[in-house]
Amino acid sequence: MTYLRILTSARDIFIIQNDGYKNLRVIDPKGGSLFSLRHSVPNNGSKTFANSPESALVLLTDFYEEITKRGKLLDNAGLRLDADYHTLGLPPCWLFFDEYIDLIEQAKIIDKKIANEITSLLVRCITKDRQLGCFLWITAMRADTAYLPGLIRSTMINIALATDGREIDPENARMMFGATDLQKPPPHTKYYGYAKGESGKPTLFLTPKLADGVNIRKTLAHYMKGEYL
Repeated sequence: MTYLRILTSARDIFIIQNDGYKNLRVIDPKGGSLFSLRHSVPNNGSKTFANSPESALVLLTDFYEEITKRGKLLDNAGLRLDADYHTLGLPPCWLFFDEYIDLIEQAKIIDKKIANEITSLLVRCITKDRQLGCFLWITAMRADTAYLPGLIRSTMINIALATDGREIDPENARMMFGATDLQKPPPHTKYYGYAKGESGKPTLFLTPKLADGVNIRKTLAHYMKGEYL
């Protein structure tokens, strides 16, 4: 339920407008609860949600085209050198890519070219997206270097979520952070995680638990469709 926590906790980042839903893209190869959130956006997410390698490639291509389009807007002699998407008055756009390794495995079965194209697009998106306000989240059950090229891992903020009784094992810690000596959470902490940027040490952070009364679908519909709760 990682993304459900992210989507709810970060709900203020979404812009309520007629086409605001276009700024949110979701890839969920399992077609599970995350993919079902498409019913909370216009047209049932037909152009912004994907659950197969082919549709994921289309979505990634669309995301990269948005990055390219924004990049051209920054090619302006009248802008400051430190200009970014805020300067241009652009809203942030997001792509949540769940179970990345599962999708790559599916793609290899269908056509290895699709798997290679997805990986290549990911690298291009990650290396040029942040200044332009396009943010990419990738989740995987394990930080396997065979599926996550070094360039992807080295240019992203690595985040590992854990719960009491389901801690991060040393092998995954080493793959993600290059270290196994992680700071222990305070006693009786239920939800927590670690984050590490391109350099430095992994930092411990605590995460909230959504109240049982939170209706994620209605909350998302409110921000994606402008509907009142």
